[in-house]
Amino acid sequence: MKTRSYQYACNQEDFSLWEEFRNGDQGALAKIFRMHYKSLLKYGMSLIDSAEIVEDSIQNLFEKLWFSRERLSSVMVIKPYLFKALRYHIIDQINGIKQQVQFFSHFCEYSTITRSYEEALIAEQSKEEQRIKLSLSLKLLSKRQRTAIHLKIYEDMEYDKIAGIMMLNVQSARNLVYQAFKTLKTYSKQIDYD
Repeated sequence: MKTRSYQYACNQEDFSLWEEFRNGDQGALAKIFRMHYKSLLKYGMSLIDSAEIVEDSIQNLFEKLWFSRERLSSVMVIKPYLFKALRYHIIDQINGIKQQVQFFSHFCEYSTITRSYEEALIAEQSKEEQRIKLSLSLKLLSKRQRTAIHLKIYEDMEYDKIAGIMMLNVQSARNLVYQAFKTLKTYSKQIDYD
């Protein structure tokens, strides 16, 4: 039996659940799906603005996991493993259908939410200005910086898990997140002066 730790601390519950799944327990796979579906969907939508492609990729991922379960390695922490696998599935799906997609537009979509006239009157102007500044700043970040920010802030991941998903060493993941925040701060100040 191969073991693959991803250099993360072992999560005994994840490890046991994964082993049950690898041994043919459909209920264990269903539990993994239920536990991680929302996070996978959110992460997938941060990569590509196509719910159809993300949902298909998640379904394909779990189907492939089931049919290849006997050949899979042990996993100590499930979530980073699934994130990395989903990323590959999305890339494969995009390459397979040869369509142009725009990465990360969904990640910044919250800034384009249309608010009703009544809500706009009630909202504080300073909060609206901050939201616009943040949205503009996020759009100016590189794709890798947005991914790192998404994983750190919205998925609340530690740097070692971010490094595993993004195929970086831990220090590079820290630097990427730091540079992204530094860039956001710089852009935010520039927007103040414009």
